[in-house]
Amino acid sequence: MNHTSSSIASPRIQRWSPLILTAVWAVGLWLTWGTWADPQIDFGRELYVPSRMAQGDVLYRDLAYFNGPLSPVVNSLICRICPSLKSLSLANALILLFAVLGSSHWLGRLLTPGAGVAAGLTFLLLFAFNQYLPVANYNWICPYSHEMTHGVVLAGLALSLICRFISTGSRAWMMASGFVAGLVMLTKCEIAIALLGAMFVGCALVCWRDWWQPDLRRRTIISIVCGWLLVPVPLLLAIALLCCWLPLPVAVESALGSWVHLSQSELRSSPFYRAVMGTTDLTNSLTLMYGWAMLYLAVLGVILIAARQAVSNSRPRAIAAGLMTGIILGGALLSSKIELESAARPWPVVLCLFAGLTLLMLRDAKHRNIPPEEFARMASLLVLHCFAGLLLLKILFFSRFTHYGFALGLPATLLIVATTWADWPAWVQVKNGSPLVARAGLVALGFVLVAGYMQVSASYLAEKTDTLGTGRNKLYVDERGDTLRKLLIEIDEHVGPNETLACLPEGALINVWSDRRTSLKYLNFVPADLLMFGEKVMFADLQAHPPDWIALIDRDTSEYGLARFGQDYAQELSRWINAQYETISTIENATDGRVFGAELLRRRKGLPSMTSE
Repeated sequence: MNHTSSSIASPRIQRWSPLILTAVWAVGLWLTWGTWADPQIDFGRELYVPSRMAQGDVLYRDLAYFNGPLSPVVNSLICRICPSLKSLSLANALILLFAVLGSSHWLGRLLTPGAGVAAGLTFLLLFAFNQYLPVANYNWICPYSHEMTHGVVLAGLALSLICRFISTGSRAWMMASGFVAGLVMLTKCEIAIALLGAMFVGCALVCWRDWWQPDLRRRTIISIVCGWLLVPVPLLLAIALLCCWLPLPVAVESALGSWVHLSQSELRSSPFYRAVMGTTDLTNSLTLMYGWAMLYLAVLGVILIAARQAVSNSRPRAIAAGLMTGIILGGALLSSKIELESAARPWPVVLCLFAGLTLLMLRDAKHRNIPPEEFARMASLLVLHCFAGLLLLKILFFSRFTHYGFALGLPATLLIVATTWADWPAWVQVKNGSPLVARAGLVALGFVLVAGYMQVSASYLAEKTDTLGTGRNKLYVDERGDTLRKLLIEIDEHVGPNETLACLPEGALINVWSDRRTSLKYLNFVPADLLMFGEKVMFADLQAHPPDWIALIDRDTSEYGLARFGQDYAQELSRWINAQYETISTIENATDGRVFGAELLRRRKGLPSMTSE
């Protein structure tokens, strides 16, 4: 890890890498076009909420929301121009391109240009567009929560600013970093916590460097204080704006978003979040973590042996080709016997190792009086390691590329890929091995992993042979599309254009496709929402603002330990619906004949209507 930023490199790579990454981005966008969103789960909220805000509804007052206000506000500005699935997807695609080029450029400066390109390609091929689970939304174009993608991008920006502060000592960079960190606080608390922790480490390193120079120390401390004083400013501005529509206590709670729910122990201990962290079966998680770590070490050992053999035989190209062939064939043979989803489980351990080595090098560098730019480079890498490691806390024992890993595991993966690409060949060369063979082995290992994941994604995308919606709201869907299309036909036939429609327990995209508003403040009635907002509160809202129509859509929520709405949870709410509404049509489930697919219910006659204005 002892290469300087002067090992910089190949002007050719620096010149061509943005074009290469942009081309891969464009091809990925084209190949997966219209497949990114899930037709029922999560993304309906992500589109419906900003669409309503663009029409004049107020977030938190008219529409309940459990995260900070930044992402809905940004998306509502997009929806003011063109409220559609396509426009939001294109905006997210541009954010993705910015994130890819930015992370590639940044890691290329800190390590080598080749490492930056490797990180950018990893971002695009593993995280950007793919679907690894039956439920979509865990991608960067139609994420289940825009707070994840917006938060990670803003956190990356804040980290780049504080790294500039480490390098230059300029107060302006520190203050800009503090303000951007404040914006991250308006997204997801787990991202903000990771960012603030990494910023603290960066500030501590600068103080350590400048402490023995009184004039510099004073300037550094003032800069750091000014930067941290700006962190709460975006939150205070958000509270002030929300006070225009909400009482102060409600405005404060709303602006804090997911920070409020940190105290809900029942939510944190739910089966869903235990599975996310990997603590449902901790022994199995640790076993898989150890197994994958040993597998990586074995592959690296084989690469080292081959690299040293190449030097002694003076045939590096032939041995590199043979090594690549062997690793790829070995990966193909083992693919059916290993749990590919666990490939990133060792990441927390790897990050701790990298961070520890970087810290030791910084300590030695301080005593050797190395150039300031080299200290700044290593300090910046340590800050990145801290951020990536803290971001893994939510998925600590099940670090992965899939599910929440599409955002939470991204920085760790890019950092590990870039660091390995930059340092492994140099280390092999020190051990009398061929760097060419070392790089060839890494390419083969990366190819095996990427090919395996892309094969999984291709199998899911191949199932999306149906379409829902038209024009700018067109979406390719799997076999669930048959049930939802029939439901949309029933809605179009029975529900008037000015009548209200609620989709329970989840399905706000139906409101978008049918162009029918809901009268309810709460969009989703799944177990997580019932815990966060309170089932009694949500039930009271339903009783106070009953919609003219309700679409009951089957939604298996077994991940929360409660499978079916009205049977395993929300029974009282379901009984009230049965008493107040009558079934107009029932649609068979296209995927599971044992349960209904959807029902369209109309409020019984003689009860007051809640026609939308």
